[in-house]
Amino acid sequence: MPAPCARSTRLAVAVAVAAVASTACGSDDATPAIDAPVAPIDAGIDTPALVPCDTVAQDCPTGEKCAIVRTGTTPPIGPRCVPLTGAVAEGGACTQADDRDDCDVGLACSQGLCRTLCHGPNDCENGGECLQYATLRDGTCELPCAPLTAGSCPANQSCDARLGVGGSPVSTFCRAVGTQAPGAECFRGCGLDYTCDNNFACAPMCNATHPCATGTCMMVPALPDFGVCM
Repeated sequence: MPAPCARSTRLAVAVAVAAVASTACGSDDATPAIDAPVAPIDAGIDTPALVPCDTVAQDCPTGEKCAIVRTGTTPPIGPRCVPLTGAVAEGGACTQADDRDDCDVGLACSQGLCRTLCHGPNDCENGGECLQYATLRDGTCELPCAPLTAGSCPANQSCDARLGVGGSPVSTFCRAVGTQAPGAECFRGCGLDYTCDNNFACAPMCNATHPCATGTCMMVPALPDFGVCM
């Protein structure tokens, strides 16, 4: 899959939503491709002081947890010990501020929900898939789903899609329903059945049975039932 358009080097936190980008920057080919956000945490701290750790083993001292941190640039620097500031359980709604989230040990705030950290599929339970962050073996266990399908995700969640490690394969996942209006910055959380367009703004999802009210439904080749209104 061709490289997506260049983005800001400082993305908003949250495994953000899945981003849909043009397959050819500046070309006439508007076929969208799915691009994964990187790193769930923005460090904003003195990185040399951070101690490396294992996100699955959770080998940090008492009162700390192993989390993925970054310095405001892409890619993330990797797993480091940070203070434990909350105890929200798996699947619970979470919040983030700088390098902190309020999820419990072993969890990370991903798309507004606390998800189990993982290295691979064997670390995930209940049918979850380990969606890894770019350049890292670490990821979060996400619940696969069917976009634009009622009941595919739990209540107050929406099905979205993003690339797995290395840009492939495309994976679907349930995320918290955000409050961003259509056209607003998608990294702060789009509403039900909305995703990121190539401008990183909230845009309606679409397919053969869910046409666009305006614009054209650009289908994602790797997901025949998933498109974005552009």
